[in-house]
Amino acid sequence: MKKIFTLLAALLVGGTASMAKTFDQVFPADFSQGIPEGWAFFNDATTEQVEGGIKVTCSQAAPNYRADLKYNMKSENADNYYTLNASEYKIIAIQFIGKRPESGSLKMSNIGILNSENKTSWIKNAEGYSLKESAWTDIQDINGNHTYYWTIGGDNWTDEKTITKIEIVIADIKNEADKSYTVAWINWFKGEDDLKAHLDLDAVVDQTGKGYENLDAAWAAATDGDVLTVKTDQTASDRLQYGSSRSLTIQGATPDVKISRGNAGKLLLLASKGGNETLTLKNLTLDGLDKDATCSFIEASNGSTVNLENVKIQNAKSSHIQGLVTAKSGGKLVVKNLNVSNCGVNENTGHLFFGQNTSCEISGNNAMSISVENSPFAVSEGETLDNTEPIVIYKYNNGQFADGDAIVNNCTDASKFKLGNTNLVLKEENGNLVAREDENTGIAGIEADENAPVEYFNLNGVQVKADNMTPGVYVRRQGKNVTKVMVK
Repeated sequence: MKKIFTLLAALLVGGTASMAKTFDQVFPADFSQGIPEGWAFFNDATTEQVEGGIKVTCSQAAPNYRADLKYNMKSENADNYYTLNASEYKIIAIQFIGKRPESGSLKMSNIGILNSENKTSWIKNAEGYSLKESAWTDIQDINGNHTYYWTIGGDNWTDEKTITKIEIVIADIKNEADKSYTVAWINWFKGEDDLKAHLDLDAVVDQTGKGYENLDAAWAAATDGDVLTVKTDQTASDRLQYGSSRSLTIQGATPDVKISRGNAGKLLLLASKGGNETLTLKNLTLDGLDKDATCSFIEASNGSTVNLENVKIQNAKSSHIQGLVTAKSGGKLVVKNLNVSNCGVNENTGHLFFGQNTSCEISGNNAMSISVENSPFAVSEGETLDNTEPIVIYKYNNGQFADGDAIVNNCTDASKFKLGNTNLVLKEENGNLVAREDENTGIAGIEADENAPVEYFNLNGVQVKADNMTPGVYVRRQGKNVTKVMVK
C-alpha cells in the first residue's frame, strides 16, 4: 500500500509542521544517478559516481575497514519519515554491482519506527518484531550482480508503520582489496517472488518473454517454432536432442554467450527427426571445454537441417572420423559466418563432414575445413561467399580426389576453397568448382618442391622442430609433398 502519510503534532520541528515523504519518494533508493536524499555513507568513506551506482571506498586503515550506509541518521529529519504497509512489505533488499566486501560483514543493523510517543523505536530485539541482522539471503543475477535481502516479521510487523531510520552496517572488512564496493539500489518488496520478478534471473527466455533458469529446462519445454534467447553462459548437462519433430531457434543475447558441452562422451546437439525438424543456432559461441571427445559436436541426420549463423566453435576436440559437425543420412547444413578456433580433429579430416545424400550451403565469411564422402559432392555456395582465407576440403577417411570430381556447386571463385591432401587444384567449369590437375606442376614444380624447406608436424597438426622430435609418427611436408615419417 502506497499513500501520502501526514504527520501532525508528532513531526513538529521548531513549531512548524513537517510533511513526511511518500513511499514512492524514497523507494526504490536508486544510486545510479547519485546518492538519494536522506541516505549517507558513514565512517569518513569517499564516494564516486560510476556506471550503475555509487562506488564507496573505506578510509579507515587496516586491519579492518568500514563504511556503513544509513538512512536519515546523521541528523534525523522528520521530513524523511515515510509510511510503509508492513502487512504487505516483508523484505528489504540491497543490490551491489558485483558483490559485497566478502572479507567483512553485512548487517541490517536496525530499522527505526515511530512509536506511540512520537519517538523512534528500534525493532531489533523488540517484542513483536523479528529482525536478524546477519540473516541475509544472496541472489546473483545474470549480470553477476548480487542482491542481499532480509525478511522482516513478527506479530507487530503489520499495518502501517512510519519508518524513521535505517542502518546498514558494512564493516569488519579485513582485505584491502575489499575496501571498495558499489551500491546500485535499495528497495522494499512484498516477498521473495516479488523480488525475484524484479531481478534479471532468467538465463534463457522464449519469444513470449517466458523465462527459464537454464538451457536444459528451456529446451525441454520448447515447442515447434520457439525462439530461445540465451542470456548467460550455459553448460548442457546432457545431449540436447529433440524428442519429437520440431523447428527451434537458439540465439545468443550477444555473440559471446557460450553454450558448453558438459559431457564429452555425447553430442552437444542432435537433429535427427526428419524433414520437418530444423535447428537454427545463431549469434552464439559453442565451447568444448578442451575435453577429448570420441564423438562429433553437432549432427544433422535423417533429413533434418541444422543452420549455423554467426557461430563460433572453440576448444572442441574430437577423434571421430567425421570431425566436429556432421551431416549424414540426408541431413543438411546451412552455414553462414562460422568460425572454428582452437579445435582438434584427425589428420586430413575437416571440421565439418558431409556424407552421402547430404547437402550444405555455405555463405559469408567462414574459418573452417570440410570433409566430403563421395562425388558429386553436396557443397554449394549459398549467398555471397566472402571468406578471406580459403576453406580446405578433404576427401573423407584419407581418401583421394580424382581428376574431374565435382567439388563445389554454384561457385565460380576457386580462391574461396582449396583441396587438402592432394596435388589437384580447383578449377571453375560451368559455374561449379571441379578438381583438376595443376597446369603449373611438372619439372619446374618438382624442382620447386625439392628446393622447398622441410617442415614437420605432429598428428595434431602442430609444427615441431626436427631437433625436438621425440619417438613417434610425424608428418613431413616439403612444398606440396606430404609424407609420414617414423622417429625411433
